[in-house]
Amino acid sequence: MFILSIVIGFIIVVVALVLIRNEFTKSLDLRLSKLGDFSDVEKRKIVEVLEELEDEINNLNKAFYEIINDLEGKYSIHEKQLETIEKKIKRISPIKKEVESRYENKINVDTNILNDEISIKNKIIKMRAQNMSINEIAKELKIGVGELKLLLNINKNSN
Repeated sequence: MFILSIVIGFIIVVVALVLIRNEFTKSLDLRLSKLGDFSDVEKRKIVEVLEELEDEINNLNKAFYEIINDLEGKYSIHEKQLETIEKKIKRISPIKKEVESRYENKINVDTNILNDEISIKNKIIKMRAQNMSINEIAKELKIGVGELKLLLNINKNSN
């Protein structure tokens, strides 16, 4: 059975080659008949030029497909790189949000401290304007006398 399959396959290949050769001959005869009034030598030269042109067109098609395959390969590489970058961004995004949140909280805390300091300075200035003593102001604001003197010196130097 195996040998029979090989023989049948061989016969099919031979028949296909004969049919291809016949089609090629018909094609060549058809080309020559379309050339009309040219001499046989001129007809052969024209056919040779046409065949060379067909070969060049085939070469250009091959080059085109090679370029396309190369571009597809590069596109695939870049697509993978973009996927990797997107994964990294997704991984970093929660960390970024946490850092931003901590930064905003730090700004809020710093702003609150600054506002408290400004408020204390304003209270001190008002109390001094009311001729309160340093000890009375310190007691009222619940801060040390040394700290109060320091704030008064800073305020005096900044004015």
